[in-house]
Order: sequence, then structure tokens, then C-alpha cells
Amino acid sequence: MSLTIELLPAQEQQIQQEAERAGVSVSEIVRRALDARFPVTGGASNGKAREDAPLNEEERAEEERIFAQLHANINETRRSLEMRTL
Repeated sequence: MSLTIELLPAQEQQIQQEAERAGVSVSEIVRRALDARFPVTGGASNGKAREDAPLNEEERAEEERIFAQLHANINETRRSLEMRTL
């Protein structure tokens, strides 16, 4: 499934910086964050083999750290704009 979402410029910048730090694409960093938050059991649901599935304990911890940082960064931006946090 493809999904298009509107991000605040600061959120986009934070995601791009995290992707650069990890040496992966923006799409990959967002997919990893979503995988950490919404894990799929029993392999890939779209019938395609994933290079990084299944994650080991260390990889899972890193993915959860990335998602937590992404979530914190989004909320920081939202607070600075006086928006409700997620």
C-alpha cells in the first residue's frame, strides 16, 4: 500500500536527517518506524520478501528507538506550534 501524508517542514527535516544518519532513504526510515510500531507477524503481508525480516532483538530495539525519537520530534514540533501532541 502506498500512503501520502502531509508533514510539517520541521518534521520532514527531522525525518530526512534521521534517514541520512542511518544511511537509508526517507521511505525506509518511515517504514522502519511503522514496522516498529505496527509489527507484522508471519512475514511480509504483501507477498514480497523483506531484506530485513525478521528483525533480531538488537535490530528491533534500534527500530523502536528510531520510532520513539521520530515520535518525540514530531511532538516537539507540534508543541512549538502550539498544536496538540500525538
